[in-house]
Amino acid sequence: MPEETRLTSKGQVVIPKKVRERLRWRPGTRLQVHALPGGAVELRQAEPEQREVGLRLGL
Repeated sequence: MPEETRLTSKGQVVIPKKVRERLRWRPGTRLQVHALPGGAVELRQAEPEQREVGLRLGL
């Protein structure tokens, strides 16, 4: 069943908790936003940047 949310006056959208938990998205998760035909929006978790990977690996 679809979840519903609102766009704030600051242009922010809250992703419902059930969706965040299912996708394992935590605060600070980087997302890519794609505008699709027909007014749909697609969110995808962004790939980590090389610098971020290096920091995680201690390089």
